[in-house]
Amino acid sequence: MNNFWTNDDMKVIDRLKGILLTVILILLSSAANSQEQAGVIDYSTSDDYIIGGVSISGVRFLDTNALIGISGLRINQEVSVPGEAITNAVRKLWQQGLFSDVRVTIVKRQADTIYLDIALQERPRISSIRYNGLKTSETTDLSEKINMPVGSQLTSHQLEKTRKIITDFFVEKGFLNTTVEFIQKDDPDQPNNVILTVDVDKKEKVKIEEITFVGNDNFSSRQLRRKMKNTKMKKMNFLKASKFISDKYDEDKDNLYTFYNDNGYKD
Repeated sequence: MNNFWTNDDMKVIDRLKGILLTVILILLSSAANSQEQAGVIDYSTSDDYIIGGVSISGVRFLDTNALIGISGLRINQEVSVPGEAITNAVRKLWQQGLFSDVRVTIVKRQADTIYLDIALQERPRISSIRYNGLKTSETTDLSEKINMPVGSQLTSHQLEKTRKIITDFFVEKGFLNTTVEFIQKDDPDQPNNVILTVDVDKKEKVKIEEITFVGNDNFSSRQLRRKMKNTKMKKMNFLKASKFISDKYDEDKDNLYTFYNDNGYKD
C-alpha cells in the first residue's frame, strides 16, 4: 500500500484544514454573538418561548414578588417575544405610578426557554420638604392636610393632589388666584432622593367692590343685598373682609331664589 502523499494530495489536505478552521471560527463567533445578544429583543420578528424565570432589578423599597405578580408574567407561561404579554407587563407596572423607567430584558436563553428580568427605576423619595410663601400657621395647617411625609415616594399624582389642597385652602380665604410650583433638587447625600420645595404665591385677595342686580323690578337692590348673608360689598362690610368665596356666593344665590319663590315668583 502506498503511504506517500503527493504534492497535490497535500494541497487538498491543507485546503480542507483551512475550510474546517473557518467553519469552527464561524461557529464560535455565532455562539459568542448569541450569548452577547441574549438581552436584546428583536422587534422585527416574533418567536414563542416558555418563561423559565422572572426577576426584578433596580428596586430598594418595594416587594419584588408583588411586582412580578402585578406584571402578570409567570414561570412556564408561553409568550411571544415581542408580544402582548411583555407589552402588558410594562403597561401594568407603568400604571402603578411608582417608576420612571420600566424595561423587560432576556437575561438567559436556553432553546425555547427564556429568563426575563424586569428592570425598574423607582421614582425618587422625599428627603425634605420646604414651603415658601406661607406663614408658620399656614405651613402647619397645610402639612397636616397634605400628608406627604419625608421618605414617601414622590409621584405626579401626589404633586397634583398637593396643588389642589393648597389652592382650595386659599380659595376659602379669598385668594382665588393662588399658584403653586414645585422645585425638585437631587439630594447630594442620599441617592434617588430629592429635596422638594413647594413655592406658593397667594396673589392678592379678591374683594367685592360692587354687587349689581339686573331685572329686579319688584324688589330693590338693597332688599336683595340683605338676603345675601355671606357675600357683601367692601364699603358695606366694616366688621369683616369682603372676600369672595365661590361656595358662599352659590349659597347666597340660592337664598335669592328662595326669597323670590316665597314671594310667588317661581321662575
